[in-house]
Amino acid sequence: MKKLMILLVLAALVPAGCGAPAADVVPQQTLQPASPIQEALTYQVETRLWEDAALAEDGTVLASYSFHLPEMTVLTAEGVRVEAARTAEEETALAAAETFNQRFLDWLSDEELDSMAQEAAQELAWFRESGTEWFGGYRQELTVSTYQTEHLVSLEGTYYSYAGGAHPNTWHLGWNFDLDSGMFFGAESLAADSAEFQTAVLEELISQADARAAENGLEPQEFFWADYRDILANWSSYAVCFDPDGMLISFSPYELASYAAGTQSFRLSYEWLLPYLSQHGLAVLELTEE
Repeated sequence: MKKLMILLVLAALVPAGCGAPAADVVPQQTLQPASPIQEALTYQVETRLWEDAALAEDGTVLASYSFHLPEMTVLTAEGVRVEAARTAEEETALAAAETFNQRFLDWLSDEELDSMAQEAAQELAWFRESGTEWFGGYRQELTVSTYQTEHLVSLEGTYYSYAGGAHPNTWHLGWNFDLDSGMFFGAESLAADSAEFQTAVLEELISQADARAAENGLEPQEFFWADYRDILANWSSYAVCFDPDGMLISFSPYELASYAAGTQSFRLSYEWLLPYLSQHGLAVLELTEE
């Protein structure tokens, strides 16, 4: 059966302004190297805090962000970070780490922070002219939880954004990385028959959604959006990740139901997934057919 090792780190969708990382790396909990390419090399994933802010002339914070971005490094058996490849194995490992890291460094953009600051400055000026209290600058935050095994890094992200209005918005994100191939992948790629798997997952999501609506004393079309089945059919485009208990599919507020209904998450256990997986999927998730 599965052999799992968990790496949980504090660490959510739209790129924001560029700044220098904070001096300290976010403390890790039960952090362990994982996934040997060969016996002497391991991958390690940590989160690094990146934050920046744009100020008005009087020092008022117009816009800011705080992103905990995952960062993968390659270590030798002695725990020394591999900076430059000396062997083919190290070259493969560094290429995988670069692919992983670039996905998250793409979040950092000067243009995004500048755009937020310009919009916030206009709003601040309007509030001051009207004598109305301004509730603070625009803000973006990202936290990420990481689950790591010998073959997989799976990340569950929560992205928070406030850009004026009655309340902030929250989005859930998911990334899955195959340490053997050095590539990100969609959950459907782990199935022996992708179409069959997509349909089976949809049927299970509908069953869980209908039961949830009934628990709240409502018809599904009342608890969720009227076209909830069509939304669920596109489940692989939403936040999908893995953890010790199986596959988790999350829909952010507004995506499947009203803001008041909050996040809608659905879990599929490894036992449920097992019959649909290919040999590759079994290997990535460290499962056996027994």
